[in-house]
Amino acid sequence: MEESAKRTTLDLLPTKSKQQYEITYSPYLVWRGRKNLADRSSESVLLTYFEKKSKIWKSLTLWSNYSIIKAMTSIPNNQDISEFYQVLA
Repeated sequence: MEESAKRTTLDLLPTKSKQQYEITYSPYLVWRGRKNLADRSSESVLLTYFEKKSKIWKSLTLWSNYSIIKAMTSIPNNQDISEFYQVLA
């Protein structure tokens, strides 16, 4: 039942953008895995990730990646990172 629910929630992602969302989210998951970080995204994990990326990405790219990571953590993983105010700042 849990697997069925996860498939259903993945269908909530925009159909046209779903593949791009997954492509953008994947490097974040790989980075988190290499760092042996917890399964869920914490504010400090996201701060560290975006701080590192801020040295090579422009602000628009950072913002779009944040939006995609927010969608990918909230829809299939039921985690709301929008209240991580330090990340937003």
